Amino acid sequence: MASTGNRYSDEVKDFARSIYKQSPETNTYEKVGIAVSEKFDFPKALGKSTIGDWIKNGAYAKRASERNKEYRSTIEGMINKRLHDFKDKQKMRSDIVEMLPNRHETVLELIRDRLKDVKGRNRMLATTYIKYWEEHRGLEKISDTEWRLPCGICGDEVIITPKGADMQLDHITPHSRGGTSEPSNILPIHKKCNQSKTNMTLEEYAELTSKVSKYLEKKWQK
Repeated sequence: MASTGNRYSDEVKDFARSIYKQSPETNTYEKVGIAVSEKFDFPKALGKSTIGDWIKNGAYAKRASERNKEYRSTIEGMINKRLHDFKDKQKMRSDIVEMLPNRHETVLELIRDRLKDVKGRNRMLATTYIKYWEEHRGLEKISDTEWRLPCGICGDEVIITPKGADMQLDHITPHSRGGTSEPSNILPIHKKCNQSKTNMTLEEYAELTSKVSKYLEKKWQK
């Protein structure tokens, strides 16, 4: 019976475990490797590919996992995990945006695609929204691949391209708070503005940002 790299059959692993359990304090990983090699006629008893190393690595991994679980149960460990998760997610999002192919050739295709996911739209035509934005929200079609309009949250210009990386469609009054999906309540805004607003109404968001602004101004004056 042969092995490949660090992969062994269940029969080999069971035998190795049984040898080790007989007397773990005296049966070193190397001795287990030798016993397994002799029984199954492996060419090498020691080295990185031995069954002894397989048991050794498994034991280390188990102990490391237990220590990790114990650490994660503390407040410090919980915060540390969230920080690591946050960094990993940010890097993942950044990598995904860079790797994603541009599925849309024009802004119109992008808007039509994004509107499919708008809750409560009831199959209203994309052209209805676009016409409303042109008439009431200052939408300008610079070209097929670039549209512009003021952000409904911060007022700065939103530049919409077929990739749409910095733009999201938002219910100005959240759908979860009774907002409709009429064109007057749906607007392309900055992604960062949408994420900071979450499901607040404009009044709630304005109150929060005012409170934050006053706090920071007072803090930095000290």
